Amino acid sequence: MPGRQPRRRGDISVRLCALALLAALVPVAARASETLSPLGTPAAQQAPPVNVTPPHIAGALRAGRRLHAANGAWTGHPSSFEYSWRRCGPAGCRAIAGATGAAYTLREADIGRALQVVVVAVNRAGRSAPALSPTTANVPGTHAPRPVNVAAPALSGLAQLGQQLSASNGTWSNAPASFEYEWQRCDEHGAACTAIAGAGAATYGVSEADLGATLRVMVIASNAAGESEPAVSAPSALVNASAPPQNLVPP
Repeated sequence: MPGRQPRRRGDISVRLCALALLAALVPVAARASETLSPLGTPAAQQAPPVNVTPPHIAGALRAGRRLHAANGAWTGHPSSFEYSWRRCGPAGCRAIAGATGAAYTLREADIGRALQVVVVAVNRAGRSAPALSPTTANVPGTHAPRPVNVAAPALSGLAQLGQQLSASNGTWSNAPASFEYEWQRCDEHGAACTAIAGAGAATYGVSEADLGATLRVMVIASNAAGESEPAVSAPSALVNASAPPQNLVPP
């Protein structure tokens, strides 16, 4: 046709090369647009962790001792773990309020019950199904009530400067395992008592600060169930200076 230029061989070659290059770049761009996990696996293909070996509990089964949760083995490279401790009895296992750490300290309420820990693993793809540890044996012990004072503590010794007073524990029910002491300085009537700093033993050395005052001791007894209510002794006599030496046999 008049006015139409014939196609040159060079133009056709350039177009064919451009089309081939475009075809090669399209799949590369599609792959580059995928989001990768930190481990190099596309996030869409990574799955939440799966438990392979169950968790377990380590530690001595005794009130006051600390138990630790071992996580077990997991697929999916978990980045963190979540815990829930449970107390188990004849009616099954129930979560212990506030017990969500990797460790748990046994308390009196656990005596006669078994313990179990539930572990959940977390990675970028999400949270795993809960994995349960085997239950422990029952925690040994008895539910003894706290000590109760039956007869008040008492003082022995002279309430004189430089002398030493001693406290007897008094009489207690429910088998106390230990005692704590607090010596107190009171007015001349045995009232308005305040704790004496650092005086926490079963004996007390009378000092100048005690002159003109009376002294008493407060005792607290403890057993596996906890601490008792404080019990106090009767006040001492009014503290005075010791009498000066007197010659008994002439030189």
